[in-house]
Amino acid sequence: MNDAVITAAMKVIDFPQYPDHDCIWDVCRGPDGKIYFSICSEGKAAVAQLMVLDPKDDTVGWILDVGDLSGDPMRPGKIPQSKIHTTMCPANDGMLYFATHCTAPPPGEDLFETVGTYGDGDFGYAGSFAMSYNTQTHEAKCLGMLAPFEGLRAMVLDENRRVLYGITYPKHHLHAFDIDKGGHHDLGRIGNLGSFGMFIDARGRVFGTDDAGRLWRFDPDSNRIEELSVRLPGFAWRQSPYNFLWYAVHGPDGKIYGSTYYDGHLFRYDPLVESEGRMEDLGPGWGKDADQGQWAAPYIQAPVFDKEGRLWYGYSPIWEPVHLVCYADGVKTDMGIMEQEGLTSAFLAESAATTDGSKIYFGDITMQGRPRLLVMEPQEILKGNNG
Repeated sequence: MNDAVITAAMKVIDFPQYPDHDCIWDVCRGPDGKIYFSICSEGKAAVAQLMVLDPKDDTVGWILDVGDLSGDPMRPGKIPQSKIHTTMCPANDGMLYFATHCTAPPPGEDLFETVGTYGDGDFGYAGSFAMSYNTQTHEAKCLGMLAPFEGLRAMVLDENRRVLYGITYPKHHLHAFDIDKGGHHDLGRIGNLGSFGMFIDARGRVFGTDDAGRLWRFDPDSNRIEELSVRLPGFAWRQSPYNFLWYAVHGPDGKIYGSTYYDGHLFRYDPLVESEGRMEDLGPGWGKDADQGQWAAPYIQAPVFDKEGRLWYGYSPIWEPVHLVCYADGVKTDMGIMEQEGLTSAFLAESAATTDGSKIYFGDITMQGRPRLLVMEPQEILKGNNG
């Protein structure tokens, strides 16, 4: 791979005022053209903060504390509302929807235990709350409980039906939440480990994968989860578990582009053709497949398209230096190691965002536990790689 280091072509935005927050997992473009993200925590007791970045000058502003908005603030002995995972859903009417999640321990404790405390009102996790933020009026609302006693890893929005769909943790059920009427509906179990990602097609059908990488599809017209014969690409020897969906984005060609979790393959899927859609294996994130004796191949992280229709993503084994890869015209190009201000990227957030495609915003996690935003200009990266 390309061991050159990318430095000058990226801008770093960090958050020293939040010493107990160690990660950013969700970055999205809001309906107002601004970039929304959340400062979160994996290893320390902290409550997630919703933030906004103005792309005109890359200035960052604070919006809200999810503990305060939900009425579930952090307190000793109780699992806090420490994350907004990949649940941000911008809507055309100016609204931004999102949900809370958990993986941080209670204050003063070192271990996170959600299974052993499940359903415990005093020490367990209260559950995931659905929330909204009006990007025009700046009004924030807690819409209600979306998944009692569970966090939400991923969520999508059906704008026409005004329904939010999310995958819960630790039970890995698919839940629906009616934005106007409120109330959550448990639609059924989709696995033991679940998928970290999901997507929705133009017909309002929701997709994800089970533990073996087999696609399921929820059809709101029939109100049932269908198990499809289509599987994500990956190692032939791996059956189950762990070859599930990592993250997926809608491409400019109308197809879905995404990655598998442990097998590190890029795929393209058209959900609108044939009875079950058409899956294409675009190969490993870069180079050849990892040794089959290796349990986890390098991860494809934060796929995002620029204005020229090129797909950018991070690529690395977990907690090793992240390489930036560009996929265009069927060719993957390794741009080099992502290192800025002396800190090497150890993992990128599952999602990234762009405004008009000329800048890309990555959530970045370093080995030092410092969350950062990396602002990248694709043309500058390509110029440096070619020069």
